[in-house]
Amino acid sequence: MSAGLIDRVLAMQPPQAAIAGTAAAVPPIPVGITPSIPARQYYVAANGQPYGPFDAAMLRQMLCTGRIQPSSKVWREGWSAWVDLNQSAELQPLMAVPSAMPPLP
Repeated sequence: MSAGLIDRVLAMQPPQAAIAGTAAAVPPIPVGITPSIPARQYYVAANGQPYGPFDAAMLRQMLCTGRIQPSSKVWREGWSAWVDLNQSAELQPLMAVPSAMPPLP
């Protein structure tokens, strides 16, 4: 995948109505904690076009920055149809709120 395509997808502006509350709904994962998701490549539908492939870590980053929404359509090889990201059982760890870190010693 070309770096230019990733830059264009990350630069897409989400609908203004979807921006509010997205970052709060999908908090960042603390450093060193990675969701347990199989290493697969996913595509995201935006503005009627497929973009990708992206791994789960990139999907999480795009969720946290508001570039995609929990309701964004995703697809991967082996699936018969596009689904809402938040309706995919294997991508549910991206939606999970991480447990609080204990205080530093």
